[in-house]
Amino acid sequence: VYKRQGTDTLFAMQKFELAVLGGFVRGLAQVDWASDLTSSFDLAATTIDTAGVLPDWPGQLNFALQGDAALAPDAPLRDARVNVANLVLDGVLRGKPVSAKITGKYADAQLQLPSLEITTLDTTLQAEGNVALSETGRTDFNWQFSLDDLSLWQQGLQGSVQASGELLGNLREPRLRTKAVVNGIALEALSIHNAEISADLGLDQAPLSMLAILQDVHVADTSLQRVALELTGSHADHALALSVTDTTGEAEFAARGSLSALPALGVVAPLSEWRDVVWQLSLRTLNILQEELSIALLPADEVRPSTVTLGGASFDLQNTCFSLSASAPQRSASEILQRVCAQASGTYTDNIIGKISLNDLSLNLLDGVLPEGLSLSGRLNGDVSADLNLITGAALADLSLASSALVLRKLTGQGEQQTLLEFAPGTLSGKLRDDALRADIDLPHKGDEGLQ
Repeated sequence: VYKRQGTDTLFAMQKFELAVLGGFVRGLAQVDWASDLTSSFDLAATTIDTAGVLPDWPGQLNFALQGDAALAPDAPLRDARVNVANLVLDGVLRGKPVSAKITGKYADAQLQLPSLEITTLDTTLQAEGNVALSETGRTDFNWQFSLDDLSLWQQGLQGSVQASGELLGNLREPRLRTKAVVNGIALEALSIHNAEISADLGLDQAPLSMLAILQDVHVADTSLQRVALELTGSHADHALALSVTDTTGEAEFAARGSLSALPALGVVAPLSEWRDVVWQLSLRTLNILQEELSIALLPADEVRPSTVTLGGASFDLQNTCFSLSASAPQRSASEILQRVCAQASGTYTDNIIGKISLNDLSLNLLDGVLPEGLSLSGRLNGDVSADLNLITGAALADLSLASSALVLRKLTGQGEQQTLLEFAPGTLSGKLRDDALRADIDLPHKGDEGLQ
């Protein structure tokens, strides 16, 4: 049902009624192209069945919409002017009431949103402010978000989320400030009892900060009691710290970082300019204390400072050395002088080259993975290097190790150590080329030929 009027520069539907998705859309609309392309509309809809287009989201919605729009001749779509004087929505979605009230305007590459309120499925979103889509405009936009039951949105997902924040600045140098609290998240093999996140990040010159704390995190068979990540400082000089605690131990990581100069155009800069940005990290601390193994980054006064350089196309890990022990703080210094050093470089799409150097590495570190009652003593020195082509999947590797005397012992029922195997000092070398591995082993057995 409709009533229309038209000329060679005007088309007006003074009254129309359409049957859509089990409901009706009624209203009037007008389009005028005498000078600019302009339009106005006043629409109302009742009992729209959402399952007709979204089978998993059954419901019935009603809405009323009034507004107008304009576009100058030959102007790109981004230069259009759109005014939503009023948008009101209500009804039922998945058995829960839903309501929304929105007013807003887009003009001169500026989105003005005086009011936005949406409530549905135990979820509330409120927002207001301006968002600039041009390099010179200013953005001042804030929001509050609350989601009390994630299972209403996705079957099998549990938990709640509360968040608030604001977006400031301009298109080149935006700044985001936000806080969020997450409780009782559960999805298949992942669960998080609680998470609190606060961030103040931007591309301008103001200081940066971020703090994220997660409590009781479970991923498959891994359980973490607490995870904390903190960032402070500026683009040119910032500190990054990560700590993890679980039932078997703890780990901590700390580094100083620096970003090279950011593109002058900021967010609107072409991707090629962002690929030139380099993030350099100087590692300060890396300690892992577990029941079976302890790892500690060697201090800069003992070895060269360790650095990681991450670019848009490549990465580089300079010689990074760790001390390893059988995770017993009471061990003497002589028992933890074993070292492992690593270095790697490459691109994200082509080649990765890496090398690991072992310096007096004690094999008693393997006691935790050997069958109960068995122990292995001896030390290794040498290098393992590899070259991986990410395009073809081809791998090249070289292995060169020298061992001290190796002894495998078993603890008897009488509490005595019984020697099962004893090798004199030997060597192990190998090469992997074109899917073929060649290895040379020379482990003389004490008293006879041993293993060659």
